[in-house]
Amino acid sequence: GIVNEDHLNSLTDLEFLGLGFTLLQIKIRPNWIPPFKLQAVLLESLQLGPTFPSWLKSQTSMKVLSIPNASINAIPDWFWVVFSRAEFLDLADNQISGTLPATLEFMAADTMVLSNNRFNGTIPKFPKNITYIDITRNSLSGSLPYDFGAPWLRDIMLYNNSISGTIPSSICSLEYLEYSVFKIIAP
Repeated sequence: GIVNEDHLNSLTDLEFLGLGFTLLQIKIRPNWIPPFKLQAVLLESLQLGPTFPSWLKSQTSMKVLSIPNASINAIPDWFWVVFSRAEFLDLADNQISGTLPATLEFMAADTMVLSNNRFNGTIPKFPKNITYIDITRNSLSGSLPYDFGAPWLRDIMLYNNSISGTIPSSICSLEYLEYSVFKIIAP
């Protein structure tokens, strides 16, 4: 069936919205402002795109945002600010194009899954609290940052991009690093 704002308007205390992996369709007006403040949104494999759901702009207390495989092809500029305090971000398996923001390092995320999209440009410094990051299968290019800026980094996956140059020596100082997958194309 179809979920619209009429189904959600009376849920003023709603904190968790998990509708993923269902056959539901979400049809919400772009200018709708929800009456609730969500902590977590799980909308995996729903056909939400091609634009990012604008009603999520008001959800500034989000800790978990999981919207993989949702046919989204672009995320708005406000995304990186609104979800800067989220601890878990999963936008994998969409068709999102654009660059990763230079402000990525100021995000609170400890887990980011941005794989299998169309992100391009260079890789900025990672969020300071990040422990797991997967940005495989994108169109990222250029060299890696001299300093990842992520002392707690445990897992990093960067393969299937067009990254060139050398692996920075600062990666050797990441004492918690357990798993890394790089595919660097040397000039």
